[in-house]
Amino acid sequence: MRRIAFRIAAALATAAALAAAGCETETTTLGNVIAECLTGTSCACGTGNCVYDCPGGGCVLTCTGASNCVFSCGGVGHCSFECDNVGNCNATCAGGGCAMTCTGTGNGVLSSCPSGCTATSVGGTGSCLLVN
Repeated sequence: MRRIAFRIAAALATAAALAAAGCETETTTLGNVIAECLTGTSCACGTGNCVYDCPGGGCVLTCTGASNCVFSCGGVGHCSFECDNVGNCNATCAGGGCAMTCTGTGNGVLSSCPSGCTATSVGGTGSCLLVN
């Protein structure tokens, strides 16, 4: 029981940190976060698995540590995806004009971009791909 209480406290601390960082947390579960990043703000995932949505566009979404991240950028697009992790970083950009930068050992994939998207590997050993 004590172990569960510790994990719940850790999940709540993560939710509080996301709220302070401009992310509106919709749902948290043990080790996983599903959240909405507000237009023009930055949201980061450093532990567990994260699913972030930026429906208004213009967000900076960062994935670090041992995380696996799934990002989506809608609206006007123009999101920046920073993948400096050892897990996988998958992003979609329905609004176009997004950029993914991969610097970790994990793999990054940017897809569903109608135009103006880039995926660049900067010193990372994983793959960084633009797939349409």
